[in-house]
Amino acid sequence: MLYQIRNKELQNQQLSSLRDWLLPMLMNGQVKVGEEVKTLMAAEVTPTYKLPARSNIPDNKRGFAKQVLGGKIVKEFKDDKNFTHIKFQKLQYLAEQIIKEDLNWNYYRQSAGPYDNKFMHSVFNRLEKNSWFRKHGDNYYPLEKMNDIDKYYQNYFGNKSEKLNNLFGLLQRGTEKFCEAVATIYAVWNNHIILKQEFDKERVKADFFDWSNRKTAVFTEEEFEKALVWMQNHDIVPTGFGWLIKEKK
Repeated sequence: MLYQIRNKELQNQQLSSLRDWLLPMLMNGQVKVGEEVKTLMAAEVTPTYKLPARSNIPDNKRGFAKQVLGGKIVKEFKDDKNFTHIKFQKLQYLAEQIIKEDLNWNYYRQSAGPYDNKFMHSVFNRLEKNSWFRKHGDNYYPLEKMNDIDKYYQNYFGNKSEKLNNLFGLLQRGTEKFCEAVATIYAVWNNHIILKQEFDKERVKADFFDWSNRKTAVFTEEEFEKALVWMQNHDIVPTGFGWLIKEKK
């Protein structure tokens, strides 16, 4: 039932985006009414997104499982000098995608990449409430129940720990900037797959730099190319899992 609701939301989002794209073209005479109708009809085809075929995480535990994954990331990266707020969020997004788990998916387009505002504004309080970690400045201090993270982690993600360990190992020394590039490319590319678009590096590049003004200010084309090649070489590539990244409210 939940997926049916999200499916409808996704189709509405696509139609809304298509409308915003078509209206200026109609006003300029670039597109005729007949063409508009045909395009709208085509847009009603169900997108090719993928959802978890099987999960051992009950719906009412997905929020807690997301906290557990976040706690595991903190435990693995707390001593990493590059472990900033941005790197944390990008690791969280990539981890959920790599293991294909819908942990109360709520990612929006934010200047630095896909961003779950609700999660990132509550995770630090949850870490402390669970007696796992206390955050002070840029540092994380272990609390008395920190080792409980591994118990819960094994329960929820044990069968996918190999993929997660691989991701964490690859990005252990990754800079904030590199992780931002990888996560944003992944999100753009994944959106294309959901929208049934064939892989096109130039389209991915264009959408990467159109993501926000920050991208053109911070990244060069060479850095984009380096991140994309790294993803392909290490098989950190999207499959169309999940939902389109939502626009800011």
